[in-house]
Amino acid sequence: MSGILYVKTITILRMEIMMQKGKKLLIGISIVVGVICIELSMYVIPFIEEVKEFELPMFVVGVILCIISIIFGIRYQKS
Repeated sequence: MSGILYVKTITILRMEIMMQKGKKLLIGISIVVGVICIELSMYVIPFIEEVKEFELPMFVVGVILCIISIIFGIRYQKS
């Protein structure tokens, strides 16, 4: 009986570790996407006439994404 309990415990711990890594990865990807949005809005979009009106919305989305990711990252570290 203890063998089954041992396997279940290891499985639960593996799943918890995978979820923690997934959260870290999601936060990291969100920060990278936010920074890319900001960079595109400052250095690429102003020079393309067809999408020039998306410069400000792209910047705002990038900043909001970075701020939310940093807040969740800080909250994740505390727990």
